[in-house]
Amino acid sequence: MPTSGLAVSSLVVAIVAITAVLVTPSPFGGASAWFWGVVAFVAVVLALAALSSMRRSLMGGQSFAVAGLVIGLLGATVSGIQTYKFESTVQAIRNTINGVIAATDASTVQACQAETRSVETAVAAYQRVTGHYLDVSGWAPDTYATNYQGLVSAVGGHGPYLAAIPSDDEYIIEFDSQGEVWVARVGQWSQGYSPTGNPSRSDTACKDAIGRP
Repeated sequence: MPTSGLAVSSLVVAIVAITAVLVTPSPFGGASAWFWGVVAFVAVVLALAALSSMRRSLMGGQSFAVAGLVIGLLGATVSGIQTYKFESTVQAIRNTINGVIAATDASTVQACQAETRSVETAVAAYQRVTGHYLDVSGWAPDTYATNYQGLVSAVGGHGPYLAAIPSDDEYIIEFDSQGEVWVARVGQWSQGYSPTGNPSRSDTACKDAIGRP
């Protein structure tokens, strides 16, 4: 009795699929496990087709078909487990990265709020001592440090009012000649005061300034 080609093909495909899934390290094998899961499913389809044709013809190879069916189902199952582990690992990594970013952002927001309060205190102290606010004509990369000189320098036996010029790497702290203080994004030098940019009046001012949600 001739052997069914479908039965032999089913067994061969099933063996190739389950071998490929098992030799790929878990859980990172999940990236390719879904493909071999599809191949294992093809082996199952071939096995069912072979068994169906054997009922209508004088073809042999039932044992091959049954073996292909069992191994194919096993390969598809292992593939599913591998894929699930891979996706879980990827999600865990993604959650960790998002957690680190969120923690970094929270720390940056807190630093922004603290530095803004320090600048507000320094601007107010300068006004109390001198009787007027610093004359600030505008903000730009070449005037950032210059505008702060009156706060970080000792003049006439008074000051400094601020320990150091705030860094402009994550956000920019600006103030005007009326003593208003606000924050802006790096590279976006704003010339006018807006209450929404003042962390003391807006909860989202520093979040907006660092440019991340």
